[in-house]
Amino acid sequence: MIKSVIKKILLEFQGDSNEDEDDVDAYGDLFPENTYQKLFKIIDSDPEKFMSTTLKDLSLGSIDKEFNIIYKYLTEYKERTPYYIPVVFSAREISEFFRDGDYGMQTIVKDLLVGDYDYGIDYECFDVDDWLIDRIDSENMNKLKKLYLTDLDTEESEEDFKEFIESEFDSDIGCAAGDAQHSADIDYLHSEIKDEINDYLSRFNGKLTNKIGNDDRINSELEYVGEIEFGELSDNPYFFEVTYEELESSYPNIIDIFWKIIELERDYGGRGDEFLPEEQIRINEDKHFRYGGAGDIDWGYFNEILSDKLSMYN
Repeated sequence: MIKSVIKKILLEFQGDSNEDEDDVDAYGDLFPENTYQKLFKIIDSDPEKFMSTTLKDLSLGSIDKEFNIIYKYLTEYKERTPYYIPVVFSAREISEFFRDGDYGMQTIVKDLLVGDYDYGIDYECFDVDDWLIDRIDSENMNKLKKLYLTDLDTEESEEDFKEFIESEFDSDIGCAAGDAQHSADIDYLHSEIKDEINDYLSRFNGKLTNKIGNDDRINSELEYVGEIEFGELSDNPYFFEVTYEELESSYPNIIDIFWKIIELERDYGGRGDEFLPEEQIRINEDKHFRYGGAGDIDWGYFNEILSDKLSMYN
């Protein structure tokens, strides 16, 4: 039905049948304005079906004409209904956006996103001094005071209590701080990685989210889920060659056009206005792995660790 309507619309315009296809301007006006408008309304009802099925049936005899209709629909039809293409990047695909570096950042990113990371780093215990003792909360301090008083055979004093803490529990306190620093550094690294991913893929207005399995159960693995409006594809420098290739080989699928554009961007890049930034994401690996201490310790978590250690003495 739609095919016959479109053919009728095209028959209303009698173009030059002797027109040399080499002279056809794929971006120019090949049909009168009223012909375009009638075609655009039909495309707008189902762009995916028009491109993958209807266009093939029209047998226009010219890829330039086919491309021309698609391009003008995307760029000139002011009443065009937005058509959104789903954009999903897997953990593996996301990891390849990162510069690998000396510490294997791509593997680190992939392992983080699939929820299976182990950095194998042993943090040294902190030295115990006044600065660290001041971070001990009242609950743990009361536990220490109780332990101090248990076998006290002299007069109680603050100086003696402090010496008791440093001599008897320096390992527990210092190692609790080391563990808390390790946790803080991991949290900081993970936060930076996730922020960089969301920034790198911001063009697609999405976010990292838990993957949904085939059984509709929420998976611990993360993926990036976003979208892009069909019309934005026409602004991409690879749109022309990808769409032409699709028209030559078969008839275009909108989602396939998008992913082939992404593939060319990643293989070649360098044309400007791409969907993905040309430069890979760079993480300062020395800051996170060579030097450590990049994260701010959560002193509440430090006290939780210390509390567990002190409970062994009760």
